[in-house]
Amino acid sequence: MNATNMMTSNQKVGLTKHLVPSIFHQIQGEAKVQAIFVACLDEVFRRNRGKHIILLPGSNRYEIQRKDMSNRYHICSPCLILQPKTAREISSCLIAYTAGVRKCLKENRIPGATLPVPRLCVAGGRNSINSMKTGSIVLDLSQMRNVTVDEITKTCTVEGGARVIDLISKLGDYGLIAVTGIYEQLGVIGSILGGGLGYTSRKYGLACDNVLSAEIILADGRLKTCNPHKHDDLYWSLCGGGGGLGVVVSVTLQCYPLRNAALLTYDLHTPSIQIRRAMIKNWDHWVCGEEAPEDVYSHLMLPTDSSQVSFVGTSIDTNKIPQTKKSVKINNDLAKKKSKQPFSFSYPRPTQSNEQFSQTCCWGKIPGLTELQSNTFGSDRSNEQIRILGFDELQSHSNKYFVPGNNSFVATKFTCILNDRVIKILAQATIGDNSPSNISRIFVMSGGKAINNMKPESAFLARNMKYLIFVEGRWKDDADEKNNKIREKVVDWVHWVVNRLNYCDEVQSTAYPESTRDQISRSGNSRSPVGFHNFSEKAGKRLIEIKKKRDSKNVFSLYTRISWNENSKLGTKKRDKSLHMITSDNQPIVKSSSKQLKISTVHLIKGGVCKSKVKQNSADIKSSTTTSRDYLKKITANDCLYHVPNHYNKGKIDTMNERMYIPIKAIDEGSDSDEWVSFGSISNKNFTYAVDSHKQVSHSDSQDQISRVFSH
Repeated sequence: MNATNMMTSNQKVGLTKHLVPSIFHQIQGEAKVQAIFVACLDEVFRRNRGKHIILLPGSNRYEIQRKDMSNRYHICSPCLILQPKTAREISSCLIAYTAGVRKCLKENRIPGATLPVPRLCVAGGRNSINSMKTGSIVLDLSQMRNVTVDEITKTCTVEGGARVIDLISKLGDYGLIAVTGIYEQLGVIGSILGGGLGYTSRKYGLACDNVLSAEIILADGRLKTCNPHKHDDLYWSLCGGGGGLGVVVSVTLQCYPLRNAALLTYDLHTPSIQIRRAMIKNWDHWVCGEEAPEDVYSHLMLPTDSSQVSFVGTSIDTNKIPQTKKSVKINNDLAKKKSKQPFSFSYPRPTQSNEQFSQTCCWGKIPGLTELQSNTFGSDRSNEQIRILGFDELQSHSNKYFVPGNNSFVATKFTCILNDRVIKILAQATIGDNSPSNISRIFVMSGGKAINNMKPESAFLARNMKYLIFVEGRWKDDADEKNNKIREKVVDWVHWVVNRLNYCDEVQSTAYPESTRDQISRSGNSRSPVGFHNFSEKAGKRLIEIKKKRDSKNVFSLYTRISWNENSKLGTKKRDKSLHMITSDNQPIVKSSSKQLKISTVHLIKGGVCKSKVKQNSADIKSSTTTSRDYLKKITANDCLYHVPNHYNKGKIDTMNERMYIPIKAIDEGSDSDEWVSFGSISNKNFTYAVDSHKQVSHSDSQDQISRVFSH
């Protein structure tokens, strides 16, 4: 069925009118794929007597939706964008997707057929690198952003597409708050899947600690309600496990009474690397000491283009901060009057109009912030501002430094200590010789307190975490070749930072998809560092088992990397024995400390997928035989080792998908090994080869792997 006939058929049955695919997608060979999936969707929705919204390339709505990304670097061209409005419509979309995949695989059985099989993306807050991918089918939940509140039980139910701004704005009408992320455009569900550190986490725990129940639709279209007592495996994995099991259509969260908060901001002058290191250390002593109680949150923004470090400190102490709307207005009036006076943490002498407010809200009486009257962290400060404001306004304060539409390349790390080594890396990266001196920056956000004390039944195990380090490489619009080089420099800088943090004691990766930014060091050490891992061995194995049980066909193939430190706990100095990657003089090596692996002939097809049976006389084939002690043949990017989608020019590496896992059995049919082969990009356009005995599947599974699973 061609695109024109497809439109005619849709008009006859009264379904959505689909536009003809754009010229771009016709060139890329996706028009036939679009026709297959649209036909499957029409059939399923016709059978269920439902309506559906499909956005194809070429329509204005498609262009608007694909560009509505928090990060411009993630803007791409999906094959289709689906916009369900109910859980039933999501279920129908999943059933149609699996049917479309089977039809594509059936088409590929025809000799000479190379029909691409689109992967499935789920877009909620649209901050994740996995929200949209070029050539993918996107399940867009932007039509599901409702929030309902139960004042009696102090709980709220949030739909899958809701963002932090939707949740906080709704709860503000009831004088309540819920634990969410800092950035108000962040998706609520995405925040929960990665843990969720917010302004109130030091008192109430992470976002994932406050999930009471959730509704999730599995790959086969079934809706499951999970809580600690029902489908507890789903509940456990959703709370900080990174996702990849289904589409979360709603969650029920615990809420807390709070209307107003206190906000203190100023800049710290750090003209040298020594002063910046001393300032960070002094800030660490304050925020993790007894002077900063659980009501206080703080973070530092370390810029790479300025000596001014931005400080933010907040308090939600309801015993000291008045919780009426009138008090906010009085405070704002006083702040305007004092803006013309030298900075002071005390207010004017009480008058009849403001006597009650001054007595109850003097900054000298707010625990944690009053100590900052004399504590300057060893640096000169300026631009001081103190306010009492509504919690929704506090949440929107992040808009000053998280502006949607920027180009950025980010990575996140947890650490339970800011020791001298970590501080040195942060200072060198932002003001030292390794600073890119552009608009990139690093945020250091405070955790600890309730996060460390809670022991809920969840997959999030970084309970010793006291800080989240958010590395944000940024650049301006990449409109020319010069700015493309700047982008490459920024990406290299992010990798430089995380690679060094990986080797610091008590540092570990997060469960967010951006953990794929973490690269194995190229120093020659054959074992991955502790900071590369994001789960304990027990939790990692359980997550994989749940994945196999709940998504056996790997429909949700774009999910968080799962990695653990074998036979050790997170945060120790023991090294990994399971994932080995080494490059010395640009030559990849295969090693295994557990047993000797022998991999027979490996055939690598230029521009295609890895297969075990190919003609030896093909000009596009490179082959190499190796054991665990042999070097692989050095192959450059021009030889293209593994499958890449057709839309990538001549098989160049997709920087958004830096790793790919392939089962050894798929390469060597005679092998009985359960391990996986990993190909990933390294410097100088070479490739590296690894063996992973965790039997994990990366977010960038090959199309061959999708075919293999669906063929079962």
